Amino acid sequence: MKVKVIRKFRDKETKIVHKAGEVLILSKKRFAEIQKAGSFVEEVEVTDKGAADEASAEGQGGTE
Repeated sequence: MKVKVIRKFRDKETKIVHKAGEVLILSKKRFAEIQKAGSFVEEVEVTDKGAADEASAEGQGGTE
């Protein structure tokens, strides 16, 4: 699932510091663990348009 960091935190598993505004991909289980520790991340709703934008961005830079 896609989440957005709303408050700076250090991930206890990876030891990486995540700053507010970063977008992460987490499992639902990991999201729940972080939420239990505090309000550090919020779920980002993925729309069909957003998925299409990501797909088109991935296709950029290749040869056609």
